[in-house]
Amino acid sequence: EVGLCVALYDILEIGEAHLYQGSAAQHTAVEFRLVIFRPFVGQILTGKVASCDMQGVRMTMGFFDDVYVPTSALQKPSR
Repeated sequence: EVGLCVALYDILEIGEAHLYQGSAAQHTAVEFRLVIFRPFVGQILTGKVASCDMQGVRMTMGFFDDVYVPTSALQKPSR
């Protein structure tokens, strides 16, 4: 419920690696920061319409091609 992760910004800390019995995987605690796309309600976005139907509009924004806006979230009057 945070938004869309666009990129890893940086790694702040890498902890010790741990191996657990019965697992060949390495487990490491990592602290990092992300670039998140999370528009606020009412924000105006610029994109190109990829498709539309009675349920809403699917847009492409260049960096992400699967933005969906339901009919209920479109500005009035929209049809």
